[in-house]
Amino acid sequence: MKNRNTVSARKELKARRAKAALLTRSIITGVLIFSCLSFGAVLGMYFVLGMVTLTGLILVVESIPMVKFLFKKFSRVIDILILLGSILAVMYYGVTVAASLTIAGIGYSLWYAPYLRSIDMDVSVVKYRGIPYGVSFS
Repeated sequence: MKNRNTVSARKELKARRAKAALLTRSIITGVLIFSCLSFGAVLGMYFVLGMVTLTGLILVVESIPMVKFLFKKFSRVIDILILLGSILAVMYYGVTVAASLTIAGIGYSLWYAPYLRSIDMDVSVVKYRGIPYGVSFS
């Protein structure tokens, strides 16, 4: 009789350990999945905010001809300013603003700045309210 109780106790102990191991694996798997999804969501948020920032910059530059001309002439300086802005954003505003500025800076450096350098603009073509710069009214 003692032997039978010992066998059933061992089976019960084995079953409890199996349930505990399954529960532990489930918790670890859940935490791992949640952390990966959270990390992906954070990176996605940084990317979206960076693209929104870059889109806003492009809209401002394309809508004001004089600003477009200045961006074309000083595109390398603006690359450096965006880099410095992202470094300062880490110190003052946090990683979210810094990451979005970094994404916007990468987009500007790799896509928009080469486009600006490729177009041919002359100061006399740049107009302010329909009046070409360099025209005197005297």
